[in-house]
Amino acid sequence: MSAVSLQNPIGIVPVRQPEQTLMHFREAIQSRASLYLYSDGRWDIRWKITQLIRRLFGFETSDDLEVAHFFVKYLKGFETTTPLFTQRLHATPEKLTEIRSTAAAIIERLRGHLSSHDRKIRDMVQHTIFKINKHVVANEYRSMPQASIPTAAAPSLQEDHEWFTNAFLTWKRERNLPAPLSDEEQQKLRDAAYYSRFIELIKEDLHTRDTFFRFVFRNTKGGCNDAVHIAIQFPVTRKRIMQSFLDKRLRRVQNNGLALSEQAASNGGGQVTKDVTILIEGRAVSLRDLERPITLRDGEVRPLREILKVFTDKNIAMGDYEYTAQGIEHCFPKRPRVDFTKRDWWKDLPEFETLSREQLIARYFPTNPPQTDFYGLVVARASREFDVPRVDKNHAWLQIIIPREDGRFSVLPFGKYRNYYASNMLEEFSGIFQTAENAVIAYPDENECYYHRKHCALPFLASQEEIERILLIIRKDMLEAIKGNLVFQPQGDNCSTWVRQTLEATFPDRQISNDPERPLFEVDILTTTGPVPVKYITGTLATIRRLFSQAVANICRIVFCTILGAWQGVSVIVMGSRIVKRLLNYPKWLNGILSLPSALFQARGNITLQEYV
Repeated sequence: MSAVSLQNPIGIVPVRQPEQTLMHFREAIQSRASLYLYSDGRWDIRWKITQLIRRLFGFETSDDLEVAHFFVKYLKGFETTTPLFTQRLHATPEKLTEIRSTAAAIIERLRGHLSSHDRKIRDMVQHTIFKINKHVVANEYRSMPQASIPTAAAPSLQEDHEWFTNAFLTWKRERNLPAPLSDEEQQKLRDAAYYSRFIELIKEDLHTRDTFFRFVFRNTKGGCNDAVHIAIQFPVTRKRIMQSFLDKRLRRVQNNGLALSEQAASNGGGQVTKDVTILIEGRAVSLRDLERPITLRDGEVRPLREILKVFTDKNIAMGDYEYTAQGIEHCFPKRPRVDFTKRDWWKDLPEFETLSREQLIARYFPTNPPQTDFYGLVVARASREFDVPRVDKNHAWLQIIIPREDGRFSVLPFGKYRNYYASNMLEEFSGIFQTAENAVIAYPDENECYYHRKHCALPFLASQEEIERILLIIRKDMLEAIKGNLVFQPQGDNCSTWVRQTLEATFPDRQISNDPERPLFEVDILTTTGPVPVKYITGTLATIRRLFSQAVANICRIVFCTILGAWQGVSVIVMGSRIVKRLLNYPKWLNGILSLPSALFQARGNITLQEYV
């Protein structure tokens, strides 16, 4: 048979024979034929002898799975624009019927493999069946006007709502999340109850159920009013958002920058065209076409795919962009657009968050509000992934909170980082002992969006003079970073060292630590732990100290760390003189003292910020 194509989601347009349609594809599936699939969307029925040989050698399961994945790719073409599937954005009722029949035929073939003795094969087949059903359901709901979805809900609406609510409460309980339902959660549960076909699907598909709950009720909490509809109708787009970690940024910034749009289809017939948009520099941009060039304010033009990839790669590189109140924008310092000669230079920075005075007090003084008026706040912030004092997976930064003309407050989060991140355990381990050049003062600090970590805060009431002083200090450090004169050392000149030194310079007459004998963030280095190699090293050194003395343990530590890279230095200019900064030059480290970001938790009595107000 000649090759045919699935390129056109409105009907399979044949490559060689115009009469070939989706119906022919379904008939080939129902006839148990083995299909050869081309990368450009065409397909052929294999020769009989080839089909027989492949069955004899046990390729039938892989062939059927390949056909199923091919069909899923076809279904995805209705949602997104890809190199293969670039046609209409909606399906007609007739086409939906054909899709449903074809999906049923493929699933029937797949079910024959569920009796396999290989559990891995059974799981793979079942997962593929769930995936087909998920995209068929998404296509059907996406083709309906939003206003008609409630009226099309099954008569068992109350039953679906009760089941969905109980399933969600169970999910929360298993994750030790607060049991009472918030107003937002109740509204989203009501919205989800209208999607009866989706509910039937997730009663068995536990993976899709968990993903839905995470996206709607945790990752985008408070930051996306359309999260339910997007998660159900746009599964590919939802996955893109989660893979790029933008969902957590939506939750933190809470600007509803991810939205569902709807308009009548050009062909009439009551059909609609739906889309998902995200804010980029204040503009709602469609997420359908990843190859679409996006023109930014400064004239840079980049495909949407590259912009999203910057966020996907945030674990290994800071990237050019961050998510702010205006959506995706160039972040500092990769593309600085700040005029540091201006007195109010910080106004050139993207707006991250604004708060009312009441919100500010509720967040940072929930039980003991200030008894006096204040101009602004300086907040030392910290995050940690583990409750034990580890040298990794924790971070400290500053929030400078400044009054606005409208009576609200601007939140400006600044943090010190190395210019690159460790991409594997070996780099992470070696980086603990080495000094990194070209450190940066980043804005906004991305730990603001780290919901997988616990957060705490130490707020300081600040006068106008103190706010101006700390902004001058930060401006100076930013300029030094641009010149390449800022370094980063995890055990010495790290993010928490920068926070402490900045606070001490801002409040010279104020005690910023609860313990007058121990500066803020500083701990005994041998009481910390870290990745497996570090854990063994500190444990061994602690044993040496216990058996011999502090001096002996210090000597062993310095010798060992020198071998691992503490000797490595970075040449920078300080006060007009060129010097070399290396870990061996830090007196406190030589005496066994470490500046640990997560030590702020102990300083605050382990009081954490449970949620942003």
